[in-house]
Formats: sequence, C-alpha cells, structure tokens
Amino acid sequence: MGIKNLCITSETIFDRKVKTEVSNPTEVTALQLIHLIHRLRKGKDFSNKKIKEKPNFTIGTFLDLSKNDIESYHETIRQKIKAGIEFIITTPLHSPSQIENLTKNIEESGVKIIAGILPTLSVEAAREVNRTNHKKPIAIETIERLEKAKNPEFEGIHIAAELIKQIKNKVSGIHLIASKKFIPKISKLSNTNYTPSMTILKEEKDIQKLSHIFEGKLSLKDLEKAYIIRVLKNNRGNRCTTAEVLGIHRNTLMRKCQEYNINT
Repeated sequence: MGIKNLCITSETIFDRKVKTEVSNPTEVTALQLIHLIHRLRKGKDFSNKKIKEKPNFTIGTFLDLSKNDIESYHETIRQKIKAGIEFIITTPLHSPSQIENLTKNIEESGVKIIAGILPTLSVEAAREVNRTNHKKPIAIETIERLEKAKNPEFEGIHIAAELIKQIKNKVSGIHLIASKKFIPKISKLSNTNYTPSMTILKEEKDIQKLSHIFEGKLSLKDLEKAYIIRVLKNNRGNRCTTAEVLGIHRNTLMRKCQEYNINT
C-alpha cells in the first residue's frame, strides 16, 4: 500500500462516544500495538514467526495535551518510547509551556515532536477551549487581544504565527490545522516553510469539525465519511481512482459508501 508512517493512538482520544457505543474493552491497546508493529520491523509476525519481508514503518503516537494527569501521560510516553516510537504528534497547543514540559521529558530519547497548531479565530472559540479544558491553556491576554481586534480572524492568524515562532526551534515539525487560505499567511508571518498535503480542511466548517474531534464531540466515522466524500468529489466520482488514492480496495470503498449512504 506504500504506507511509510504509522501513528498509533487509542480511539478514546478522538471519540469519547465509544464508551457508550460498545460494551467490550479494546482487545489491543495502543502500547501493545506499537510493540507488535516493532516486532514486524524485526522480521517476526504476531505469533513470533519469521516473515519474508520486513516492513520499514516509522512508528509514532498521538499525545493529548489536555489530559489532567501530566505525570500519567509522561509515563505513557516513556513506555511508548521504550516500545519503539520515533515521533509524537500533539493535539493543538496554545502556549510554549505545553511543549516545553514535553521536550524536557523526552529530550534524551531522540523522539521527534510534531506540534499541533490550531489558530483561534474568535473570542468565542478561545473561551470554548478554556471552558472545556480545566487548564485553561489560552491566556487571558490572548483573549483580550481577540476582543480588542477590529478583525479577530486576522489577529488569530498573527497569534498562531507568534506561537510557531516561539516553539519552532524546540520541535521537529508543525502540524498546522488551518483552512487552506490561511496556511500561506501563517507560514510567511512565522518565517517557516510548509509542504501542502492532501486535506479535507478547505472550508471553515471543516476546521470547526476537526475542533469537535479534538473535543470528543465528533467520531472518527464522521471524519472518515467527510474524507471519502471529499476524495470522491476531487476525482469526479470515479470510485476506482478514489479507492487508489485512499489506499483501499474498490470493494471496500463500495461497502463504506453503502454504510455511510454516500451517493455519487
């Protein structure tokens, strides 16, 4: 399938509704899966038997910075580093201190950090972040800047660029979660280069949708459906091409279209 990088995470980070939708616990934890994939890279399958071709995956994990118990997630990260991860992607951060705490904890491991940045483009959005996170990561000064700004959206872009400037030398990369029209501007203001990637975040409502995922208000199924629809539209409804882009079999795509009631 041409997959080079794997980001292993627990489903509950994205979809807290899982707790009410299923009755049985997950059979394999994220940590166990990292161990299993690391074993594959060494040339052994899940039964410890030798395999003909060893995959060359780069293994990473996802870190939820909004967790209450800092020591607990530091311990989890240490376990995952020991299991073989090579990079960490974080949820959106709003202050340099959030990343500084993480880098201090893993600085000797050689693990790369990719920091998530989600521009806050309105006072309401900033207050919502603080309302749903007991740590209140967005500073009062930042909220006041958005309140006083004639154009809060423009001010939010500048705030995001300033944050990137403050942390870019402490991380290996930035995962900028923003509308397509904002990315070049933020890149220029923060003096960073960016590589465009395939994305479904073309409209502001898509950004709001992703925010809901991080807040546990939207399931991965909702995101998968939106992604399939976007790729289908980009390929004018051609399911063979869409399946190839998605890296799945055409029959799998047909099944998912039927499951999500997608008509093209």
